[in-house]
Amino acid sequence: MPDEDTDVSQVKKDLENLLDRSIRAGEYVIKSTPKIKDLSKIDFEALRKFFDDSDRKNIEVEHLSAELEEKIKEMIRKNKLRKHFLERLNKLLHEYNTGSHDLDVFFDQLVELAKELSEEDRRAVSENLTEEELAIFDILRKENLNPGEVDQVKKVAKELLVKLKAEKLVLDWKRKEETRADVKITIRDLLYDELPGPTYTEPDCEDRSQKVYFHVYDNYVDEKVNVYA
Repeated sequence: MPDEDTDVSQVKKDLENLLDRSIRAGEYVIKSTPKIKDLSKIDFEALRKFFDDSDRKNIEVEHLSAELEEKIKEMIRKNKLRKHFLERLNKLLHEYNTGSHDLDVFFDQLVELAKELSEEDRRAVSENLTEEELAIFDILRKENLNPGEVDQVKKVAKELLVKLKAEKLVLDWKRKEETRADVKITIRDLLYDELPGPTYTEPDCEDRSQKVYFHVYDNYVDEKVNVYA
């Protein structure tokens, strides 16, 4: 536990400086100045102490919620299955704004959400995947897979991305019916052939094929221009 005389984290210093500028300027600059880039570097104990000692708690809570919203939107851009984090934040904001929770409870809820986002931010590394492989893996996976099946689904996600980027995501692939169809067929064939059966049924493979195609269509201009580049 950090000593009280020890400087708090840089995130907390940024927060305090921003709040001071906001007060002097007479406006909330906080909403347009997100600073949470690396959640793993946040000292949550120091942040809690800073909040407890502050006489501007309402501003600090608004700042934290705005930063979390920006961070969540950035994470969703790479993996749309993370949208439940934004739904949860909006629910917390609604409950606070309607008086269901007081300021201290709301702050604690935001900190808990930030901790979960920090874990999610590290999940690709813990799964031994890149962010773009993780997005495919999340689309493909089912509940209650055994360890061998999980490894096979990860392998499929990696192989599919390699094949698509090396052979199929050519320049302007989305503009031509032939190249779009080629991407669809490539995805479908690989999933039908490689996803572990009988755990993955034919309807499962068809469902995942469509979802992966929509994911690729939304996020890849070609093999080099995409949201992960």
